[in-house]
Amino acid sequence: MWPLIKNLFQSPEYSFVDIYKYLRGMSFSLHEIAKNEKDDFWSLSPISNIMELNIPIYFVSGEYDGVAPVELVARYCKKINATHKRLVVIEDAGHFAFLRKSKEFTDIMVNIVLKETQRKVAQIGEDQCSF
Repeated sequence: MWPLIKNLFQSPEYSFVDIYKYLRGMSFSLHEIAKNEKDDFWSLSPISNIMELNIPIYFVSGEYDGVAPVELVARYCKKINATHKRLVVIEDAGHFAFLRKSKEFTDIMVNIVLKETQRKVAQIGEDQCSF
């Protein structure tokens, strides 16, 4: 958790108030999820739980995302098996790139995701996880 907090403080995208609200919300969310999952919660690992997908998967990340850094997303993207996978980075954006850079996000959804998911099956299987 410390690298995440460190990244948040170093990011120009977030103020101290943003960081406080994020940490407060995260604490609440983790507490509520843990109540539902009981003792198994702290052993959950999303990377080891989802390693194969029979659908195309797209990761859209902000260049300066301190919550889910692009480097971490790229490692996960490379690690999973999927019919097609791709990481797209929105420049000069943080974690909420889809809000702050909504035009760029929409362009990615329409001009990359929609077009690529409509391609012929013979072309599926490419690995485009680099940024």
